[in-house]
Amino acid sequence: MTRKHSSRLTDSKIKGLMKRPPSKGKPPMVFFEAGGQGFGIRIHPTRKATFFLDYRFDERKRNLTIGSYPQLTLRRARDEVVKALAQIEDGVDPGLERKNIKQADRDAISVKELAGEYIEKYAKPEKKSWRKDQEMLNRDVIPTIGTRKARDIRKRDIVALLDRIVERGTPKQPCGAMANRVRALIITMFKFAVQRDILDTSPCVYLSKPHKEKACERDLAKAEIKAFWKGLDNTGMADSTKLALKFILVTGQRPGEVASAEWSEVDIKKKCWEIPSDKTKNGRTHRVPLSILALELLKEAKQNSGDSRWLFPSPFRKLEDNRIAEGSLPHAVHKALPELGVDHFTPHDLRRTATTQMTEAEVSLLTVSKILNHTAQGVTSQVYDKYSYYKEKQQALSLWSRKLNAILTGEKAKVVNL
Repeated sequence: MTRKHSSRLTDSKIKGLMKRPPSKGKPPMVFFEAGGQGFGIRIHPTRKATFFLDYRFDERKRNLTIGSYPQLTLRRARDEVVKALAQIEDGVDPGLERKNIKQADRDAISVKELAGEYIEKYAKPEKKSWRKDQEMLNRDVIPTIGTRKARDIRKRDIVALLDRIVERGTPKQPCGAMANRVRALIITMFKFAVQRDILDTSPCVYLSKPHKEKACERDLAKAEIKAFWKGLDNTGMADSTKLALKFILVTGQRPGEVASAEWSEVDIKKKCWEIPSDKTKNGRTHRVPLSILALELLKEAKQNSGDSRWLFPSPFRKLEDNRIAEGSLPHAVHKALPELGVDHFTPHDLRRTATTQMTEAEVSLLTVSKILNHTAQGVTSQVYDKYSYYKEKQQALSLWSRKLNAILTGEKAKVVNL
């Protein structure tokens, strides 16, 4: 390796040296800047030029490659030398420090890896709705920033991600509510990363909601109910999706609970669907009486599901855990609106529709609340009232079944108000 001392390096001098590289197969030429305290530049046979610093640390010779010229300017190279010499003065080996930084960068986890750890270490053990988190991450987060290092994510990156979710909606189906859900999930995920010492800080501090939500008020009128029910056969929906949507309307249960329903929870003889506590929103086992219409839907569902453990298996998944995804239900409804001939609605609006139709038939609000499995307020309701209200729920859902059948057939329902 040829070593030469030169006067102070300049851009023109470096460019001149690069025009006269060593012959192919020979070692690089090394030029030390006079008075540069070990600062210099190597000229390789390929005309590549790299800045370096020769120094001593713990009585041993060291060499630090600073960067390539002209990607790294001469001025910035000198700044890096000043920093390195200051580190040496402070008892820090700049070469080892840079090596540690590179290793830390290689070890730093990506957003996709963080999402996986969040699901396994936090969501699954702590949240009944962990599948919703997984679906949102796979749909809205990982495709956008999944390959980025989690530590490199800034608030602006998340704001841009949320803005895209809002913008992909339509006037009849704004995605602002979904953007708010994703925001809450991202905040929780990065808080988890800080708690586990994966990150020092979260980029989500003062991250505002991207959308101001209004209270949900949509329910389907009788004509819309009929159009929805009859129109499903004209759509391209999978049979399991059609049946799941109908089952939400008939039972008044949450879309997530319907999507995750298993045959082991259903007792056809007793005409009851028992939703276990680990699936309900309030953490309490919920017994849902099955009306005649609900039982008819289950008969179709059994023919469709075959030997699947799920009432409504997804036709797109061949894995063991192949239940229909809750997130696919609103997507299917939105896509089918032209064929249904109904203004925009969501699967949850079917639950609200069942509620409205029952209260219209003078079913008591208390009974409807029990059907919906809402948490009662007050000490008396929560602590002292242990009555199941199963008989009242059974009567109310039977009434709703007859009323719904009348809506669909145009016949007068034999309704006895409760």
